[in-house]
Amino acid sequence: MRAELVAGAKLARAGIPFDFGRRNGATYPDLVLREMNLGIEVKARRLDCLRDLHDELKAALAEPQ
Repeated sequence: MRAELVAGAKLARAGIPFDFGRRNGATYPDLVLREMNLGIEVKARRLDCLRDLHDELKAALAEPQ
């Protein structure tokens, strides 16, 4: 849950509207970007994976649409 909160905080600071996915055993992505209808599943299996997620999100958001 900590990784999802960190990723959500980064999205919120960037002004990107998102929702946390449903819980209670349902298979939904952890984060859903509202405007892009994009689901993100956050997994933190190693210490630097949040840095990887940050870098990948930054690169994806910088790409022209």
